[in-house]
Amino acid sequence: MPIAADAVSIEETLVVLLLIAAAVAVAVRRVGVPYTVGLVVVGLVVGLVTHPSAVSLSSDLVFYVFLPILLFEAAFNLEARHLLADWRRILVLAVPGVLVAFALTATGVHFLGGTTWVVALLFGALIAATDPVSVVALFRRLGVPERLTTMVEAESLFNDGTAAVVFAIVLTAVVDGGSVAAAAAVGRFVWMAAGGLAVGLAVGYAASALHRRIDDHLIEVTLSTIVAFGAFLLGQQLGMSGVVACVTAGIVVGNYGRHRGMGPVTRVTMGTVWEYAAFVANSLIFLLIGLRLDLTLIVDHAGLVLIAFVVVVVARAVTIYGFGIVSWVAGSRVPFNWQHVLVWGGLRGTVALALVLSVPSGVAGRETLQVVTFGVVLLSLVGQGLTMPLLVRRLGLVGEGEEPVGVRQREVLVEGFVRAHEALDQLQETGLMTRAEREHLGATIEAQEQVLLEGLDPLEEEPPAGEDDRLAERIEGLLVQRARVEALRRAGAVDAVVTAALLDELDGRIALLGERLAGTSPKGVGGP
Repeated sequence: MPIAADAVSIEETLVVLLLIAAAVAVAVRRVGVPYTVGLVVVGLVVGLVTHPSAVSLSSDLVFYVFLPILLFEAAFNLEARHLLADWRRILVLAVPGVLVAFALTATGVHFLGGTTWVVALLFGALIAATDPVSVVALFRRLGVPERLTTMVEAESLFNDGTAAVVFAIVLTAVVDGGSVAAAAAVGRFVWMAAGGLAVGLAVGYAASALHRRIDDHLIEVTLSTIVAFGAFLLGQQLGMSGVVACVTAGIVVGNYGRHRGMGPVTRVTMGTVWEYAAFVANSLIFLLIGLRLDLTLIVDHAGLVLIAFVVVVVARAVTIYGFGIVSWVAGSRVPFNWQHVLVWGGLRGTVALALVLSVPSGVAGRETLQVVTFGVVLLSLVGQGLTMPLLVRRLGLVGEGEEPVGVRQREVLVEGFVRAHEALDQLQETGLMTRAEREHLGATIEAQEQVLLEGLDPLEEEPPAGEDDRLAERIEGLLVQRARVEALRRAGAVDAVVTAALLDELDGRIALLGERLAGTSPKGVGGP
């Protein structure tokens, strides 16, 4: 059966895009440029040289294919423990912060840029969503404080939902040709946000319950895919926020379902599959951004694009520094250098493009809106993305993130055990613990320390298949180690990066040994 020429062209284009993405990924590691920025720049160059037409950005591709993947992967890997520690700050930035930025941006673009209110309001809503992909990857590489990294990532996930809801309300009013009463707008906002939250919780907990009953990593990965796209689509179909639903479901599955219902093989597979899916989605979308950008149109509207970019940054600054003042008054001060990073680290990307591409062709000013949005996204990714490493270093926020994780594992674990011994000493000194109890618990901690620091043998030294007794004994030992690492994580003695590395290594070993243990399911011997 002959293959259509268009299909071959699309397949060839996708292969070329993935080859380019792989080459850029290798190159940026050497030059220190954020990956997504490199993709956009390369996409621009390729677009100027070849003018490809087989694959292009479309509303459905970005909004219904790429966006759920990126949202779910980020939410799945977001630590609820850190989210709960800063939930007030994140909530303020993600809801009232977005509303303030929306109002300031729309007003500024209308009066300074001379756009219509339709364009200004739509632009203000869609550009309020930030994209932390480049920033978070950079932070983790440079060792920026974990709490700041979590704030940037969590705020972005939730302000995506707020921005999408506000944009939907404004777009509906524009399409219907009328205005929306304040009470109606507030009611719809609550319905979309709260409804999306409810859908996400329901889907996430239902999926987590299924994970506890299923013992097949391939089926469970498929289930997570259904959760990501299903929560998004269900939220959209019910007139709620698909973005909020997808993010909420991802957080539930990642923090509840993963630890309560998934075995080691599934945890390892899930992390790998979703990491790769996000890599491919980010690679394609940022390359396509570069290919889609029409520099001629952007240059023709250079004045408006520059004004819009400045207005966006100023609105972000007003929001962040205003939030900092409120936090200081409330006795919960956010470090000033963190505020600088939050302002300049509010890059724009995927969500803004997904929303602008969804504007119907009949909306007045649609072309201008798209040109300004693409121009601001380009300036944001290239200008802010390239200067973020310099800013982080100048502010003294660079830690030891460039040191190999294996070295940091031992250092942080030793620090955690030192804290434990100090706590026992204090209990004995205050009379709350006898000397015998202190010595007994001290010996227990030292035994755990020896197991954790020396127990991770090379993979080739693990028992081979066929030695069932040794395999079962080794699996049980690794499960004990895993429980101890989890306990240290919950106690705050080990940071998230080190914990993730240790748990991934332990899960990998448990999964390998489970496969070697003939006739025994890894989940059966190692599941929660």
